[in-house]
Amino acid sequence: MVEKKKHKWAAGGVSGYPLTHPIVGQTKFFNQFQHFIHLVDEESEKFAHVFAIIAQWGIGKSRLAYELMSQINDTSPGWYVRDTSSNLAKAQLFHNDADRDQYLGLYIRYAQVATESHNIDNWFGYGLYKALMPLTKGEFDTSIQGQIAKEAFDRLLVRGFDEKKLAAALEVSAKHSDEDLYEDPSLVTRLCQAAYTYLQELGIKYVLIALDELETAAEAATYGLEVDEMKYLDGRAIKLIGKAIKEEDPRGKLPWLRYVALCSPAIGNELREIRSTARRFELVELSQNAFADVSSFVQLLKDDERMSENYPAGLVEAAYAMSGGNFGWFNVAMANIDGVIESIRIRVENDQRKKKPAERVRFEGEQAAVGELFDQAVRVSSRMSEYMLDHRA
Repeated sequence: MVEKKKHKWAAGGVSGYPLTHPIVGQTKFFNQFQHFIHLVDEESEKFAHVFAIIAQWGIGKSRLAYELMSQINDTSPGWYVRDTSSNLAKAQLFHNDADRDQYLGLYIRYAQVATESHNIDNWFGYGLYKALMPLTKGEFDTSIQGQIAKEAFDRLLVRGFDEKKLAAALEVSAKHSDEDLYEDPSLVTRLCQAAYTYLQELGIKYVLIALDELETAAEAATYGLEVDEMKYLDGRAIKLIGKAIKEEDPRGKLPWLRYVALCSPAIGNELREIRSTARRFELVELSQNAFADVSSFVQLLKDDERMSENYPAGLVEAAYAMSGGNFGWFNVAMANIDGVIESIRIRVENDQRKKKPAERVRFEGEQAAVGELFDQAVRVSSRMSEYMLDHRA
């Protein structure tokens, strides 16, 4: 009988791309977004749509955006959410391959669409233009945007995609300036529509763009985010996005376009206060995953005989509390705990060799005390000792 592959925790967290580890929880968001993508696809009113995800830094909204892209590209390691019976189970955003095949998923950062020329009329189209540009070259860097674009490129390639045709549709050789793209009343819309006409030949019906890094400068400073060469939302830009959502003319130019905007709480509050937007876009506020979701996930791994260690009672919950409810940091903690358990096991087994065979006892992780494991993990891991929340507890 072939032994099942053991689950390995992500020692570097779960925010890289392509995704290597599943995501657990955020059932409410999953249900709302799954409903959203199927609802707007059936609407008689044809407008671009926006789905805003609001959460403070560290909750994992960027990881959710990566998951959406991975679901579209059919490369997701898994998304575990509560089903109708409240059991944790692996779920899919799309009902079938035909639904998924209609979507093209792309990713950009706010810094790429924030220029001195940005305006309401062409805000949607400019973001799409920038998101499509990597596909016109067929060469991709190791950034998140580059890797997501590469997956999209690979999906399109088997359908006969030719990057030169997309480049021609977007008039890349003309080298249109940012100013022209934003201020010309019809240029960027015409280019995006030409690109969409070509993508339709390959079976693409909708384009979904994840727009990341909607943080304010104050929040960036508070949470220690990178600030070099980044542009943040000021009051004018916040109002611009709200008005772009509110006005039907800009949204009507590209009715097959969908945006997922990742927003900080401050920006979310601003969007809420803009009148007449409530019925025009979806807005969901994320909360930390429940302890029960993580505990259930670990139990699923045990039941499937994929857990590499038997942990002491309470360790999983303690690690999740130490991580501040962040699934990425939880993976870092568990990977370090596994390393500590293995070190103890090697030390114990070396001691056991000195004993008679009948006196030898194999060490298991559950034989160690939770406090001892965390103490050792904090001593050997600078990330745990310096960055994880409440590690002294």
